[in-house]
Amino acid sequence: MVAEFAQLLKSYGLATVTGDNFSAEWPVQAFRAHGVEYRRAEKPKSAIYIEVLPLFNRGTISMPDVPRLTRELRLLERRAHRSGRDSVDHAVNGSDDYANAVCGCAWLTSQPQQQGYLALGSWDGSSVLVLNGGTDETADGWGVGNTPSTLTPADFELRKPAGR
Repeated sequence: MVAEFAQLLKSYGLATVTGDNFSAEWPVQAFRAHGVEYRRAEKPKSAIYIEVLPLFNRGTISMPDVPRLTRELRLLERRAHRSGRDSVDHAVNGSDDYANAVCGCAWLTSQPQQQGYLALGSWDGSSVLVLNGGTDETADGWGVGNTPSTLTPADFELRKPAGR
């Protein structure tokens, strides 16, 4: 299955996938074996469920009509612990695979972009316009802020981050 997912990701030009920490190191190694970087989500799924709830309440999420997804979302349970922290998870013998995937995607897309760039090439290939995204400093060497810069194709290839 990992080989099929890796092939699908690559068909869209993607080299990374984000997932939860289920099975610890296994998905990291399995995806790496197929040339895809597996990144663990910055937060556990319980925190993601809680942070995505306002998106559902505001009606900013449009969900596909998938009965299992709807059932899993409806059956999630929110529990308050003695420490004062809330957790959200499925009931005993329940499942939340679909809910986890949809909420994880919603959470990821709602996060501000930390790094990134948009490269636009001219039809004749004489230059590439690079727009830096999101931060005042980028770790990938593209420059500072959202200032556009024009590069020749050779310059672009030299400065292109690995894996992009």
